[in-house]
Amino acid sequence: MEVDDINIVRFCILSVILFFGIPGNVMSFVVWTKGKNCSKSSSAIYFKLLAICDLLVLLIPGVDFFVYLFPKYNKDLRVINIFLCKFLTFASVYTRDISLGVTFALTIERTITVCRPFSAYNDNVRKRAYIIFTIITSLAFILNTPYLIVDEITDLKQNRNTTTAANTSESNSYKKCTYMREPVHVKEIIELYNTIHFSCHVIIPVLVLTFCNSLILRTLCKDKKQSAQRGANTIKKSIHTVSLLVICISIIHVLSTLPMSLRVISLYHEFNLNEFWTDFANLVIQNLLFLNSGINCVLYCFIGIEFRQDLRNLCKTCCARETLKEEHF
Repeated sequence: MEVDDINIVRFCILSVILFFGIPGNVMSFVVWTKGKNCSKSSSAIYFKLLAICDLLVLLIPGVDFFVYLFPKYNKDLRVINIFLCKFLTFASVYTRDISLGVTFALTIERTITVCRPFSAYNDNVRKRAYIIFTIITSLAFILNTPYLIVDEITDLKQNRNTTTAANTSESNSYKKCTYMREPVHVKEIIELYNTIHFSCHVIIPVLVLTFCNSLILRTLCKDKKQSAQRGANTIKKSIHTVSLLVICISIIHVLSTLPMSLRVISLYHEFNLNEFWTDFANLVIQNLLFLNSGINCVLYCFIGIEFRQDLRNLCKTCCARETLKEEHF
């Protein structure tokens, strides 16, 4: 399989993810907002915010990457002007960071709700969620500010071996949105920044999410044993379902973002691959990142009975309204 074939595969997979992921996140937001059962959950506000963040991931970096991979077009939007270079680079990381932050907050909130269901923490969930979301977006903006400062469009040269009678090599010049080479200390600053970024994206999330998910599973297993002894559930079935959704979302998020973080660290430690394996690694890494933002609706439908019921009821309501409009006119 050649490099062009890998790019076509990347384009096809991304097209499927965008095709199902964008409307899926829109439906998720509507169901968690208007659904008769889902909107009552204490975690509904976090699921709505997560749907918005994932939608932004698919609409900004997702569409940008889609245009770049489009066969026979391959347009890099970031080299059109300096604004798009800085904005798209910043947005591609910023949107994923706030998605991670919401997943983080959702998991912690669900842990407290399950482990201490009658605590005062469960009051004013909506107001507290918006405050936490504001803090997450502010911290993510500060953390990714360097992308707005050091990125610029640079002219690079690439040597390509051409198969000709003379077996000559021609040098092709192309533009790329990358960080500035000056001042001299930029490389050291970026290495420090990536170390901090790796800690915030891998080390801390893995430790905290693993700990929280372990507490949730421990509490649910304990409740199941007590239910078998007493013959009645001590925790509602909806809490079990939502908790299972949170666990699946957090695990998928870690597994999807870990390869990208490891790849970034390897690049800055000069562990380079040849062109084929670089594109193959990008095939896996990029599609995992976008899959993480496009698969949540499928998880909701597969695991959440109440989500499926609310989605079915909302679809019936919309169809009924369209029928009434047609009969009226």
